[in-house]
Amino acid sequence: MTIEKKKSYIIIDDHPFFRDGVKNYLDLNSPFECIGEFSQTRPLINSETYMRPDFILLDLNLPGLGGEISCSRLKEKFPLCKIIALTQYSNLQETLMKLEFDGYIEKDNSNDLLDAIKIVLEGNTYFPRNHEATESRDLSEDPSDSFSKRNKPSKRELEIMGYVIEGLSNPQIAKKLFLSEYTVKTHRKNFYQKTGVRKIRDLIKFMESHHGVVYT
Repeated sequence: MTIEKKKSYIIIDDHPFFRDGVKNYLDLNSPFECIGEFSQTRPLINSETYMRPDFILLDLNLPGLGGEISCSRLKEKFPLCKIIALTQYSNLQETLMKLEFDGYIEKDNSNDLLDAIKIVLEGNTYFPRNHEATESRDLSEDPSDSFSKRNKPSKRELEIMGYVIEGLSNPQIAKKLFLSEYTVKTHRKNFYQKTGVRKIRDLIKFMESHHGVVYT
């Protein structure tokens, strides 16, 4: 009788609370074992490690090396390893496939994480398509640029900004949506990066003109 080797992984994300959340979730719901965690890609790439992860969960918006370079160098260092992108943004299928990622998960859809990992480990790719939006990015653009500038605000970001208009604070929004305050701040930051909107009056105009919501 042979004992099947436990699948191992490394997570790379610059937010320790998010890393802890993913590790705790996988510890409780899967046989996978975390053998390393990093806040940036470069220390892992430059290390003399003997780790042999079966898959890597890689945040796209990391300080230092961008998603394109990180994926390429991690593939060189760990040729048999699968790499799954973690992102706040939707509709990145074509871009990430071009960069040779094996799959990607939106951080808001963490319920799909286990399915994505299992499918990728079976030798397939996992690129769920959002049918509510169309892929409109020019793939000749530098993929290592900020992903946020090439994406529309997500439903969650719009929901949070609606509460901002109503005058709710970050802690109040977090409590209302059962999110962490940090997550709320991240969504707000992403929205600002995507739209360039900063002032409350401009935010109201944006929501009314783009999404048909009238604020009085």
